[in-house]
Amino acid sequence: MRKTLLVSSLLISVLANGQTKTDLHTSKWHYASQLDGSIFSTAFTSGTNSGDPIMRYAPFFNIGHTIHNEFNKHAGAILGVGIKNIGFIEKRGDTTFKKRVYAFGVSAALKFGDMKTNRFGFIGGGIDLPFNYKEKQFVNRSDKQKSSEWFSTATQQFLPNVFVGFVRKSFSVKLQYYPVNFLNENNAAYKGEKVNLLLLSFGHDFKFFVDKSNPNKKHLEFEM
Repeated sequence: MRKTLLVSSLLISVLANGQTKTDLHTSKWHYASQLDGSIFSTAFTSGTNSGDPIMRYAPFFNIGHTIHNEFNKHAGAILGVGIKNIGFIEKRGDTTFKKRVYAFGVSAALKFGDMKTNRFGFIGGGIDLPFNYKEKQFVNRSDKQKSSEWFSTATQQFLPNVFVGFVRKSFSVKLQYYPVNFLNENNAAYKGEKVNLLLLSFGHDFKFFVDKSNPNKKHLEFEM
């Protein structure tokens, strides 16, 4: 009888321990770096004053954070906030134009995949609020004309966007599209020019876990 009770107790203990580990995983929140680290961008341009787009690369001043919640082993949600450097380059004849903004952005997405190994795809949308606009134009790089303006009327006040992407451990890739015109057509300087941005972002998903079942327990985890 004692042996039976002992074996039963051990079995219950093992099952309870296994269940606790599973529950801990599925109940975790974690904070991570933003999914926009380095950004390649181009644009779909149209209109009487549009030029030919050229690939643009913005490797820095793209900062932010995401908050993840895992519903279960295979699905979850992501909320993001950050600042990023977005824009485009176009060429009209011999003249090159560079137009960019720093924008504060918020986003939300659903993710699906293997949450335990941090391999998942995601799809979502967001909105960016430009706060600094800069434009350069030149024929020769040694002779540039520059202008910069805070809260400029050169661009739209709000830039909604949609995106899809994939995360594998600590590496992320994201394709992002802006369905509205990047430039403000109500501004006479940009009349007749329509620009829809297309971004390809690469980032790192460095994570900081918080266990909802034990708010005082925190675990910093880096995966490379």
